[in-house]
Amino acid sequence: MTKQMINHKRITLQTILLLLIVAWAGTISCNHTSGSDDDTDTTPGSDGDSDADADGDTDADSDSDADMNSYSGVDILFVMDYDNSLSYVSRTLSASVHTLINSITQNQSGETGTPTTDIRIGVTTVNLGVSADGIPCTEEFLTAANCEGLGQNGELLASTATEAVEVSISKISCENNTFCPASYECDSAGSVCDGLNAPDAIISCDSRPADRSEAFITLNETDIMTSAMEAACLVDHSMDGCGYEQQLGAAARGLVSNDSFIRADSLTVVIVISDKNDCTIGSTDWYDVEELKTIDANLACGRHPDMMVRVETLRDRYLDAKRAVSGKSGGILFAAITGVPAVPNCQGDGNMISNCLNEPLETGGTVGSPDEISVELGGLDTPVFSYVCKLTADTGTSTRHVYPAGRIVQMVQSFGAMGYMYSYCNDDWTPAMNEIGQKIKSMQQ
Repeated sequence: MTKQMINHKRITLQTILLLLIVAWAGTISCNHTSGSDDDTDTTPGSDGDSDADADGDTDADSDSDADMNSYSGVDILFVMDYDNSLSYVSRTLSASVHTLINSITQNQSGETGTPTTDIRIGVTTVNLGVSADGIPCTEEFLTAANCEGLGQNGELLASTATEAVEVSISKISCENNTFCPASYECDSAGSVCDGLNAPDAIISCDSRPADRSEAFITLNETDIMTSAMEAACLVDHSMDGCGYEQQLGAAARGLVSNDSFIRADSLTVVIVISDKNDCTIGSTDWYDVEELKTIDANLACGRHPDMMVRVETLRDRYLDAKRAVSGKSGGILFAAITGVPAVPNCQGDGNMISNCLNEPLETGGTVGSPDEISVELGGLDTPVFSYVCKLTADTGTSTRHVYPAGRIVQMVQSFGAMGYMYSYCNDDWTPAMNEIGQKIKSMQQ
């Protein structure tokens, strides 16, 4: 054998060995949890399409099938913060639920889309206790009241402790009386429900039947406003909650653990309403963080983003839950009314708010990177993140700070045109619900 042949063999073997090492290293990199998504690549567009995964379609998941793009009916999961005690927040919340149902079931002048009365509504809370991705904490100092075990754990609320809700009647748009709650009429101009003499109405919440076969509400096609009122009572619930608010994790649990609520051919809509950032804990190392004993929960979560479940992971759980019942990809619309400034950069479809995390806050920093400041809470100076706005009760005696929700922003962005965001700081949420309703109708068969 000549020396040239021997050298050629050596080069060939070296080349093969080098290729094997590169392939092995690439496998490790693709499965490492520090990547930018949970798929098999970390570079958007590396596979020739417009998303950040490794398949050849343009949806946001890692399979090769196309998204669903038309639906029959809609299943709406509300993921609610606990404290709606500021009266005007409660009033606009109740009015916005009516507006959402009106928008889905009817077209007003100039509106397009296919209305539907095939609607299910379920409500859960942001309470997963103090738990790390399903593992409850046993540390006594962390298991405060209402934080025991796994909390609500995504279960749907079967009843409400609310005896009555206050509704901003004059915020409900209408063209005829069918858009208005019982005993109220559309005003003479045909624009809003007649609340000129009593713009805010207190409407009783009837107890839901104990023998109800399911926790969610199925819209009564012959009495839409009664169903809307029942939904408003359930959404505007009165209950104490845990300080660790796991909005995105609760949405995942709500979809995964209530598979009878999600239907194969319907559009699944998640609507998160919260005035704080998501704190979906992902690591049990969280329980060993000493400062948790002394600082605000929202601040603690923001200081330790590496201990939170990645947004991409939670998004994939939503899509997987839907795929489990539909056998197809997509089919989820994710919306949030949350802590962002009421500016164009932070309101609208997910593919239109790419700059929101860089939006400056008047109190310092940005939505994605807020400064730490001190505010008076309960008579004490307390370190917190810069807030987006401060809400004051009608009496002027109670205030609430709305904090930047960077992780929720990221979730809305990840859904692109199937995402929607609106500022919690707005004094009227009905425009958001109307837009969500329009999006739902545009995708109905």
